[in-house]
Amino acid sequence: MNSLNLDYLSNASQLDAALHYAEAGFPVFPCDRSKAPKVKTGFMAATTDLGQIRKWWTMWPGASIGIPTGAASGVFVLDIDMPNGPRDLDCLESEKGRLPDTLSQRTGSGGLHHFYAVPDGFKIKNKVRVAGTQIDVRGHGGYVIVPPSLHPSGNKYIWSDEHPVSDAPEWLFDWIAQDSVLKNKPTKEAKGTPYVEAAFDAEVRAVRQAPEGARNDTLNKAAYNLAQLVGAGELDQARVETALLEASNLPDIEKARTIKSGMDAGKAEPRSLSHSNVINSPADRKAEVDVMSFVSGNITPVQFDAHLPSPVSHDLVPGLLRDYCVALSEFVQVPFELALCAALGAISVAGQKKYKVEVFPGHSEPINIYSLCALPPGERKSAVVENCKAPLKKWEMENRQAMKETIEATSSERKTLLKAIEHRRSKAASASSSSDREKYIREIRELEQELPEVPVSPRLLADDFTPEALAEIMSEHDQKIGLIEAEGGIFETFAGRYTNGIPNIDGVLKFWGNESVSVDRKGKEPIYLGDPALTLCVCPQPDVVQGLAEKAGFKGRGLLGRLLYFMPQSRLGTRIINAPVMPERIKRAYEAMILGLLDTPWLLDSEGNRTHYLMHLDSEAKERRDDFAIEVEKQLLPEGEFEHMTDWAGKLPGMMVRIAALLQLSQQRGGNDLVITGPVMKAAIGIAAVLVEHAKKAFSLMGTDAAHESAKTILKWFQTRRLEEFSGREALRGVRGRFSKMAEVNAGLDVLVDRCYLYRQSSEKRGRGRKPSDTYVVNPYLMGE
Repeated sequence: MNSLNLDYLSNASQLDAALHYAEAGFPVFPCDRSKAPKVKTGFMAATTDLGQIRKWWTMWPGASIGIPTGAASGVFVLDIDMPNGPRDLDCLESEKGRLPDTLSQRTGSGGLHHFYAVPDGFKIKNKVRVAGTQIDVRGHGGYVIVPPSLHPSGNKYIWSDEHPVSDAPEWLFDWIAQDSVLKNKPTKEAKGTPYVEAAFDAEVRAVRQAPEGARNDTLNKAAYNLAQLVGAGELDQARVETALLEASNLPDIEKARTIKSGMDAGKAEPRSLSHSNVINSPADRKAEVDVMSFVSGNITPVQFDAHLPSPVSHDLVPGLLRDYCVALSEFVQVPFELALCAALGAISVAGQKKYKVEVFPGHSEPINIYSLCALPPGERKSAVVENCKAPLKKWEMENRQAMKETIEATSSERKTLLKAIEHRRSKAASASSSSDREKYIREIRELEQELPEVPVSPRLLADDFTPEALAEIMSEHDQKIGLIEAEGGIFETFAGRYTNGIPNIDGVLKFWGNESVSVDRKGKEPIYLGDPALTLCVCPQPDVVQGLAEKAGFKGRGLLGRLLYFMPQSRLGTRIINAPVMPERIKRAYEAMILGLLDTPWLLDSEGNRTHYLMHLDSEAKERRDDFAIEVEKQLLPEGEFEHMTDWAGKLPGMMVRIAALLQLSQQRGGNDLVITGPVMKAAIGIAAVLVEHAKKAFSLMGTDAAHESAKTILKWFQTRRLEEFSGREALRGVRGRFSKMAEVNAGLDVLVDRCYLYRQSSEKRGRGRKPSDTYVVNPYLMGE
């Protein structure tokens, strides 16, 4: 790091700093504020490729900068933890000699990182609490966060010493290696570290539970694995042999011989678990994680933001809509899902209230949708949104122009009559006789009867609006309106931007289902909407999605459960310059389809009032819909796929029917075909199935999945305290401010076990009283962060 400009780095943006490190030859990768990698393969993804780095920090502008330690960067780090690390270092230097001055940084927690050069051909492993001190080593298989990144505490990492990276003295390597030298002697204590104990308990349990026919092999493997720890001085041989003898169900002579064979072989290949944290193999994602791999640090946790949902296949979308979305996404160079989301929103605006779907006798589903497509800045979302809603704006403009003269003439006539009314009102007020006053009053009444209602310009779309203004707009435009925007500012409005932080989403919740609502207004009569419909289609940045659950009233009221989520993979960094032009034929066909829906005459009831067309399912479509609804219902049960997202999944069958209706309407000009066919329903179900993955991604990002929210809270708790193990009840006490029930904490712990952040050691009940809480061992991989 001798070629680094530390003054520049102290004031640079995260992107500029990351590029500077890479240009100096140090591979980097993005991390979140908790210091966890934001990319699936963690520090192994570190690179000096400037294009890849720009892509990462464009996607995550505030991401912390991680640099792998060891051979990848040529440096290892002496991590001096607070509060006792500085004292431990002073004691070490007083005994061994002063360490040479070297490049150093101050961490956000107040600790120090001293950077030293890795000698050629030398492999320095990660080690935690070397020789019982609060000094860790970050070497092969580890990484550090570097300036100007933010620590989880909110403080910045800063370079504290401008000395060049120095060579470490020989005694430092001896001191680091001292407690990993193979000693072949028992430990002083009866028990080892949490990782050693986890390995011990798991191997003994495996022997105890081994089925007949596998008992000898299981015992031999357990003896070998534990003997490796005996050879490294981390377990007592007598303790291991006694436990294995008691656990095995083999005859005494056979098990003694098997244990001796395994012990002799294992001790010849000692292995230390206390400090090993090297990633040598891909993570095992089986339900039963191999404990030896886990406690050796060879299991990489599954990051919470690493999941990339499947893309929506073009083949799932029928006919014209598919052709348009493919052409638009290739022309603008955006994900197909962005074009699909915006186009479905435009069809929803064109058809809402005019069409509904009879799902079964007595129940119909509206076709308006609320949808969200999250992408980072620079994705050309505005271009896609403007293209998709262009036919809607064209219809507005043409109809506004056609009505212009009528509106102006009617408005002029109304103004004239109002002047005449005011003139007679003045005369009546000053009349000298009651007969004259009554004459003027009669004339006023007659003129008021003649007052014409001035028609309003047709409107399909609105921009940012308050809930009160929204009701007024809808009351003037057939009780329907749409919002299709490239940003997510409307959520701030719903959350109380103009109402002192008091959310008002009652109307928005009811407009989704076309439910009647009365909206109060200050100083005015309430507005009553009998059959309102709203289409929402917004394309916010992922950071906006992440904050949705924190908006007052959003999480528990059902707004988040009404959204169709599109969470596509960004195309930033892979876009082509000379993109294919949008075929004019496809553009005209899409426009004709939208205008055809808008120009389709309304169905009138017996009294001449507008009402909706009722779409029906053919027999195949009905059978497919019913099967889908039944399967979703099963997955709402405890232990089902949707156990922790029941609000959203409970509405999924209805939202899928709305998608089917929009797909059906997209295949015609004029909206005369009112039958949803089997193939269209199949397509809608296929899209809905993919959107389940996208919803899981969104809810994971928001933390609204109760189990994942609990898991993230527990993860932050034990990482902040640098715990190596803890019990379930300790976790409950640690997060009681957020979760008060053991069931909530257990759900989070289950997620962390499944994602290999923790290894569960089940406790056995002994004697009276309640069963002891399970113990959870922290993956030593995390100790390298």
